[in-house]
Amino acid sequence: MELGEILVWGELPSPLPSAQMVALEHGATVAALKMMELRALSQVEQQFQNEILEGLLSDQPGAVERARKLAAQMRVRLDPPFHVAVVAPDLPVREVFALQERESRSSIDTSLHLARRYIRVLNPEAVFWRQGARLIVFFPVRGRRASKEELVRALKEVCQRVAQENPAHSVSIGLSPLAPELSHFAKAYRAAMQSLELGRVVRAQAKGEVIAYEDLGFLRLFSSQEALEGVAEFCQEVLGPLLREDRNGVLLLTLRTYLEQGQNLRRTAQALGIHYNTARYRLRRLRTLLGPAFTVPTARLTLELALNLLPLLQTG
Repeated sequence: MELGEILVWGELPSPLPSAQMVALEHGATVAALKMMELRALSQVEQQFQNEILEGLLSDQPGAVERARKLAAQMRVRLDPPFHVAVVAPDLPVREVFALQERESRSSIDTSLHLARRYIRVLNPEAVFWRQGARLIVFFPVRGRRASKEELVRALKEVCQRVAQENPAHSVSIGLSPLAPELSHFAKAYRAAMQSLELGRVVRAQAKGEVIAYEDLGFLRLFSSQEALEGVAEFCQEVLGPLLREDRNGVLLLTLRTYLEQGQNLRRTAQALGIHYNTARYRLRRLRTLLGPAFTVPTARLTLELALNLLPLLQTG
């Protein structure tokens, strides 16, 4: 087992006298034993930390209270009210789990370590757990409560500093609402995870984002598998003809832009960087495929809802 290296400053005779060689060997042995001791202690501490997290996330009666007592024994304060934040690298989940190269894993570790450091500067009483390629943060709130906007801005600065110091792997953060009691930890954790996952969907290619649960709006209703099945059926009913015809996504992009531009065709052409006649031709095709969605208010509302829900089906 290789634990490290020994560096010696100064000139050394070659070969080394036996006394100096013995001294180096003894020093290396002592250092190795100390490192192994610290590593063992760290592993035990990590095991207890994991037990605390498992207890907080458990739905078993008494599990949260046992976790609180274990945390108190370790001198870890879990005082409410609090937010839960989830920090993760800006990579699709499948890529995170597929990482094989040691250098890539090390780079992600570096980003999470930096995030932990800067969040601790922001809140010295924060508590951290490592969960795979994610960092779970218990973010207690004491004294004057910062507004959601203030907290999002502060965490956004954390993301920016991580990106500056380790550009290879930026991170984004999902943030739960304020939880009043420790028994709400599991709910807050799920909200933070949902914020991170759904926020990435609706913000497409954005990196270094902080997504608060409150900002998800109606998308919070569609996070379960059962709900997503309903979303898929709804989107197929509304957008099916367009999705089948639009192989390269050009018409879908035109439709989104047209609605974003207040159904102004000239501004749509400018936003897309295409000729006005090209935009008019695409709109004519859209009208043919989607029928009365542009003229009937209730149908247009349904169309816009389907467009907002569609990205939920395009993850992974």
